[in-house]
Amino acid sequence: MLISLDKENSSVYIDRAYEKVSGQTEAIGNVVEFHLCSAHIIKAVLQAFGKKTTNRGVKEFVLFTFAYLLNCSSMKIATEAFLIACVLFDAEEYTNVVNLTKA
Repeated sequence: MLISLDKENSSVYIDRAYEKVSGQTEAIGNVVEFHLCSAHIIKAVLQAFGKKTTNRGVKEFVLFTFAYLLNCSSMKIATEAFLIACVLFDAEEYTNVVNLTKA
């Protein structure tokens, strides 16, 4: 749909969206602005992550983390939360860094 309406691929769209939310630009230009339903995004995340694990606790934690990211009110807060999530989700075992990010 991006290509047919705006003549841009998803990478260009994501770059443009990032520039908008990070305050680098105010004008969107003469293009279609897409809005995504958070319920559909969360469902897609759950389905994708469900293929990786059957652990219900892990799935619930992923959903909580992703919902928190969706509700962040600034890029600074979202970036901090995302980095913490990356540490937690990438950890293979409990380390001091993992324990600090859980706090």
